Amino acid sequence: EKTKDSIMSSLHAMIRIFAIQKKLITMMAGNDFDMRAIGREKTAVYVMIPDEKSTYHFLATLFIKQCYETMIQEAQLTPDIRLSRRVNFVLDEFANIPAIPDMDAMITAARSRNMRFFLVVQSFHQLETLYGENARTLTSNCENWIYLNSKEFDHLTEISNLCGNVYTTGGQIRPLIAPSQLLHLSKKKGEALILAARHYPLLTEMPDISDYAFAYAKAPELPENGEKVHVAMFDLNMLASELESGMQEELFYEEEEKIPEEYRTLNKDEALDLAAARLQDLIRLLEDTEMPYD
Repeated sequence: EKTKDSIMSSLHAMIRIFAIQKKLITMMAGNDFDMRAIGREKTAVYVMIPDEKSTYHFLATLFIKQCYETMIQEAQLTPDIRLSRRVNFVLDEFANIPAIPDMDAMITAARSRNMRFFLVVQSFHQLETLYGENARTLTSNCENWIYLNSKEFDHLTEISNLCGNVYTTGGQIRPLIAPSQLLHLSKKKGEALILAARHYPLLTEMPDISDYAFAYAKAPELPENGEKVHVAMFDLNMLASELESGMQEELFYEEEEKIPEEYRTLNKDEALDLAAARLQDLIRLLEDTEMPYD
């Protein structure tokens, strides 16, 4: 009895945000693209979340994780175990979203599967706070660094050391670029330091994005009121009582044709066991993702 109460309490805490946000449930009840197509054809997916409140940031983390795992599965189907089209994860404000489970393993294995991660962070301290010891694994697996500005002296010293030293005419040794120089790169000129793989460091000027001659396409118009998706809901207390009684009534499916094929050939006990296994998988998945409790 205590085990059941613990499971139900954990599940309720995990899905509480969905229970109080009916619009969120409606939005996530349907899907109009195949995630597997991202690795097969030219595709751009934009995940936009509010920066003033972190309540829904876990959804971005969950999407990134699921997308990566889907791409891994797609790569496994190819003869060379690589995606036919390179997939780039451009993660702006990377240190401001909840930690992605197994991110250190993901960034290590991504390159061999024809995937790249672009991690944009404002502070190394944020990264270390979020990922702890694994933060060093993430940075060491980033082959190319583009530095713009920082006030973290430890970070400035590390970049200065990576750039190496030079010998002066008097035989003295000095840093190629000192931490104080890194601190005062010109934002107006667009100065940036680039450390690219095994090449020597490059201090250059990068034009603002508005200076590039991109051919802009007109954004598609979004419907003001999208079609409401019907979502079958259930109450956790009802679920608990129905599980105890052997699930006498259908809890999730209102129409016979909507029942998944894998359930149709099972008897009640087998379907109950499969549903319980799916529920445990959901709990484990949610436990791996930092969810808001406030």
